[in-house]
Amino acid sequence: MRPLDPDGPLRDNPRADLLLSSETRTSLEDHAMQILTEATQRMSSSTAALFSVLRSVNRSCDPASGIYPIEIKDICNSLRKGGIPNLIGTIMERLQVFEDNAVDDCDELLEQVATLRKYLEHVDPDDDETSWALDNLKTMGRVNEGATEPYHMLPFAMMDDVSLICGDEESKADSDDKTRKASTSTGKPVDFLHIINGKEYGQGMSTRRGFLDRDFLASIKVSTAQIKAHKDYLSNIFPPAMSSVLNELLMDVAVPFYQVYLGTIRFYLVFNVGSELYILHEWGRVSLPNGNVSTCLNMAEIFLISRHIMLRSADAVNKAEERLRNERNNVSGLEGIEFSLRKYVSWTTPTEVGRSPIPLEGIQLTLKERSSATKPAKTVQAQYLMWGYGSL
Repeated sequence: MRPLDPDGPLRDNPRADLLLSSETRTSLEDHAMQILTEATQRMSSSTAALFSVLRSVNRSCDPASGIYPIEIKDICNSLRKGGIPNLIGTIMERLQVFEDNAVDDCDELLEQVATLRKYLEHVDPDDDETSWALDNLKTMGRVNEGATEPYHMLPFAMMDDVSLICGDEESKADSDDKTRKASTSTGKPVDFLHIINGKEYGQGMSTRRGFLDRDFLASIKVSTAQIKAHKDYLSNIFPPAMSSVLNELLMDVAVPFYQVYLGTIRFYLVFNVGSELYILHEWGRVSLPNGNVSTCLNMAEIFLISRHIMLRSADAVNKAEERLRNERNNVSGLEGIEFSLRKYVSWTTPTEVGRSPIPLEGIQLTLKERSSATKPAKTVQAQYLMWGYGSL
């Protein structure tokens, strides 16, 4: 991103200072790390064992002694000839070479070989995740600077109710956007249609930015569209009085995407912290794979974590729906409560000379419980400040 680009992933975005305290920003960073930690812990023992063995074998290789690393082409050839069992056999042969070349006083190396053999026993040829990881490991050797299409960046295929269709004129929103901005557009717009549960959440964009910037912004748009779709769905199953509960639950619905930029692949996480406020967290950055197994392993592992973030988000939506339904059913006398909403706008105090105050939209919620034969009427008012027009 260009320096001081307001739409770029700036670590010290001045808008964040206006909207969030340092304590809140630290809390959000901790929340992002919790999402990543939980996604990492979902990795199967089979995949973790295979990655550990491959890394250890390549760290211990010594071409001067006739012990060469396992290259991507070796992995691809083994998989093509006999799948994962054949790959395990190839690694076992390499470990045997380690033993054969060990000198008498290399007890440490022999102990390491024995440990790696035990790790290989945990590699399950029928484990779906291990197969998925190896497919991505092969793909990592072909990722290059040109792999920046946003439709290839987002792992929406992981979720059954989500589809992403790309191409000219695919999105009604995109078509309207191009019509509206035809006079200002100098570059080819991004065309996509994002569908969840049969409803279109596609957002097109017409840009004067460079191609890489366009992909970055388009990915954010698609990511936030997915979160909005889940929020719209959940909003239909519970009363407005539970909006604060919904906002809390939606913080666990995170969407990952990546961007190829200047020889590196950067990984981002988008999650919602209010009405229209989204946090963009950069959680990984690796150099483009050069055919070396170690770099490809790093890439494949990060993509695997991205996959688990998506699966974790799907679980979070299901858990949110279950909790909201339970809480709605547990509200005593809910059928006897009237709701009324009134929107209001407050203004933040500028923190810097020359900066304009930021409007923040809020909702005042009034709950009026009807009187009955056993208890009088009761009215409770509450104000919810919705994270308004600003965004990170």
